[in-house]
Amino acid sequence: MKNRWISIIVLVLLATVLLCVGCKGGSKSTEGETPTEPSENQFDAKVLEIHDEYLMVEALEGQTVAGEVHVWTGLLSEDEIPELEKETIVRITHDGKMTMSLPPQMSAVEEIIIIEKE
Repeated sequence: MKNRWISIIVLVLLATVLLCVGCKGGSKSTEGETPTEPSENQFDAKVLEIHDEYLMVEALEGQTVAGEVHVWTGLLSEDEIPELEKETIVRITHDGKMTMSLPPQMSAVEEIIIIEKE
């Protein structure tokens, strides 16, 4: 009986891991390629301010996020944050959660991709 419960727990954990890995898609691109359209947890934005652990960005027209957004970058490693300048257009992958504060806040969870430099 005990072995049966252990087997069930292992199968549930394995299924959860497989689902998480399968859902972690996105539209990463290499330099020189044009990124595809943003996925559900991505949006394109213009960089307004650059700080040590966050960016202030303005979402581009037609994105799932609107207006100015405070994006925390503390979960990213240095190599996942490219050299940014004001007015650069970037693609941000977030965790799907946004605060109700003004400006709204969210966390970047994957590499920030430069789409266009001004």
